[in-house]
Amino acid sequence: AYEQDLQHLYIALEERFDEIQESIALLLRMEASDARQFLGALSPEIRSIIVLLYFEILDARLRQRNVIH
Repeated sequence: AYEQDLQHLYIALEERFDEIQESIALLLRMEASDARQFLGALSPEIRSIIVLLYFEILDARLRQRNVIH
């Protein structure tokens, strides 16, 4: 995900927001193995955005807990 141009991913996020939001909602209700399979079936662009958002959330939480600086 990080290899792609971030500006391109942010534009795609805006353009495909509903699709991304629906995909995330589905992922949150799935077991881990089903979620991996679902992610693998998504378009590379959508998958990259979801992975990028996941790491952004993880980074923010770690910083809040002072785990990383």
